[in-house]
Amino acid sequence: MLFMSQHEHQFARLLPRMRVIGWGLAVGIPVGVVLGADVAEKALPAAVTPTTDHPIRVLIVDGFSNHDWRRTTELVRGILDPTGLFEISVGTAPVSLNEPGASDWCPDFAASQVVIQNCNSLGGGSSWPAGAREAFERFVTNGGGVFILHSANNAFRDWPAYDRFIGLGWRSKEQGWALEVRPDGTLHRIPPGEGGGTSHGARTNRLIHRLGNHPIHEGLPREWMTPEIEVYTHARGPAEGLTVLSWTTDPETGTGWPIEWVVSAGKGRVYNSTFGHVWRDEPNPSNLRCAGFQTLMVRALQWLAKRPVTLPVPDDFPGREAPVLRPLPLPELPTGTLENRWRIEAPLLEPGPPGAFDETAVKDPSIVRADGRWHLFYTARGRGEYTTGYVSAAELGDLPRSERHELTTIRGKASRYGCAPQVFCFAPQGLWYLVFQTRDANYQPAFATTSDLADPDSWSEPRPLLAKDDTAKWIDFWILCDEARAYLFYTRAHRAVWMRTTALEDFPEGWGPAQEVFPGVHEAVHVYRVKDRPLYHLIYELNTDGVRSFGVAEASALGGPWRKVTDTYATGEGLQTSGGPAWTEMVSHVELLRSSSDQRLEYDPENVRWLIQGLRRSEYKGDYAELPWKLGVMEK
Repeated sequence: MLFMSQHEHQFARLLPRMRVIGWGLAVGIPVGVVLGADVAEKALPAAVTPTTDHPIRVLIVDGFSNHDWRRTTELVRGILDPTGLFEISVGTAPVSLNEPGASDWCPDFAASQVVIQNCNSLGGGSSWPAGAREAFERFVTNGGGVFILHSANNAFRDWPAYDRFIGLGWRSKEQGWALEVRPDGTLHRIPPGEGGGTSHGARTNRLIHRLGNHPIHEGLPREWMTPEIEVYTHARGPAEGLTVLSWTTDPETGTGWPIEWVVSAGKGRVYNSTFGHVWRDEPNPSNLRCAGFQTLMVRALQWLAKRPVTLPVPDDFPGREAPVLRPLPLPELPTGTLENRWRIEAPLLEPGPPGAFDETAVKDPSIVRADGRWHLFYTARGRGEYTTGYVSAAELGDLPRSERHELTTIRGKASRYGCAPQVFCFAPQGLWYLVFQTRDANYQPAFATTSDLADPDSWSEPRPLLAKDDTAKWIDFWILCDEARAYLFYTRAHRAVWMRTTALEDFPEGWGPAQEVFPGVHEAVHVYRVKDRPLYHLIYELNTDGVRSFGVAEASALGGPWRKVTDTYATGEGLQTSGGPAWTEMVSHVELLRSSSDQRLEYDPENVRWLIQGLRRSEYKGDYAELPWKLGVMEK
C-alpha cells in the first residue's frame, strides 16, 4: 500500500487562544474548563521559543512496552513525515537499568519542542534512568510539549512528576481521582478509593463527542466515529490543570469517560488520548489508519509546540456513521509487515575445508536464478586474502554439496583482493555484469562481463567502473536501473549512502557527480524495485558495537528523495532458528532472492526470502578478517 494522500497545508492566522478558567473541586463541572490550578499561558523561554518558519522538532522516545512500540514508532513517522511540518528523531530507552551504560542514557530533550512518549513500563520495562527523568521534568516545566501516545499513559506509576504531567493514567483506585463524563457533558470527580481501578473492555467502534472549542478541534465535527478504541474506565491521577477535550461511552455500562485531555504542567503542555492502539502481531492497526487519529495527532503536535494549528480539516475526516480508514502510512515492505520476526534455516553455505580459498568465511552474497539454476557469487576469505567465489545448483538446498569455484580473474590489478560482488543481467546489451570492489585506487569499483553465466572461466578482464574523486572511504557498490538511467549506490565513510547516475545508453560509463542521498548507515546498501510498482526499497546495514542489523528506506523514484521507514527491520532479537542449533545472532549483508535477474532488480513482495551472512556473537571477536561468516536464508 502506498502512503496516504498528502493534504495541502494552508497556513492560517494564529487561532485565538482558549480562555482558561480556574475551578474548584466541584462534583458537576461545566465543560470546556480546566480542573485545578490556574494555568494561564506564559511565554516560552527564548531558548525554546518556536518559530513558524521551521519544522517542529519532535523526539519520539520508545524502547519498551507491552504494546508493539517498534511498529508504533514506524507508523507514527509514516504519518508525520509526509506533512513536511516536523523534524523527527528517535531516542530508544534501555529495557533494563541493569544493562551496561543504561544509567547514562538521556536523550537531548532540550533540543526538541515536542516529545512523543511511546514507552510503557507496565509490560516489563523498568523506568528511565534518574538523569533522563530529571531532564524530562525540566523540559516539560520549562515549556516543552508532550504527546502521551496510548499505552504511555500506563507508564511510570511510581514517578510523581509523570503522574502530574499526564493528569490521568492507568492506576489502581487508590491512586488519584477519576473523571466520569455525564450525558450533558459535565464532569463528575470520583475520589480515590471509590469506584474501580483503571480498566477497559473489548475494543469497539465508538462515537466520539467533542467538548468545548479547543484549537486542536477547531473546525472538526461535534461527533465522529473512531475504530476499535479501548475506552479507559476510571483512569486516575491528580487531575490538576486538566481539560477534557472529548469523551465516549463504555460499551458495557454506557458510562461516559474521557478520550482526549490536555494538562498544563508548569510552562509546558501535555496531550493524552486513548487513540493509537497497536498490539503485538497486529500488522494492520485500524487505530493508526484512522483519518481522525491522523488529523488529531498532527494538530495536537502543532498546539503542543505552541504553533498555530494550521492543518486543514481533511475531506475524509469521519462523521457519525462510520470510521474512515486510510491505507497504512508505510509502504508494503518485503515481509508484508514490519514485524521483526524471522525464521532462519540451516546454513546454506559454510566456510570450506582447511586450505580452501574460502576456508575462513563466506560472505557478501549476490544471487540470481537463470536457466533453471541458482547462481551464487560471494566474497571468499581464505589463505589470508579476499577473493570471489561462485557456486551453482538447480535448488537452493543443493548449493552446499555443489562444486565451488574461485574466480581468479575477478580481482584488482594491484592485488588479489576482490570483494562484495553484485551480479545482474544488463538486458540492453545481453551481458551479465559482475560489479565488485578492489583495493586498487582506495577500494576501486570494478566490473567484468560474460555471456555465459554458468561458465566461471568466461568472465572478461575486469575494468574500473569509475575513478575516485574524493578521499573518503567508499565501499559496497550496487547498481540498478529504471527505464532511462542506471544508478550506482555505495556507502561513504561508514556514514551515509551516496549515488551517481548515467544514461542507460552510456552504461557502464558516463557517471555523473556524487550526491549524498541517505544518512545514518554503516555499509552494505542494496536497492530493489517492488515488482509491478513504482516503489523502491533501500536496505542498509547498521553496526552497534559489532552487532549487525538492517533498516529500510523507501522512495517512489531511484533519484529519491529517500524516506527512512525503520532502523529495526531485521535484528538479531527477531531471529528464530528452524531446526538445529542457532548459527547466527545477527543479520549482515543481505541480498534478496529476486523475481528477475535483469538490471531492474525486482522482487515479488508476496514471495520474499533474504540471503544473509551471519555468525554468533561469541564468534565476533578478534580481527574482523578472520570472522567465520556463513550464509543462510531468512524469511518470515
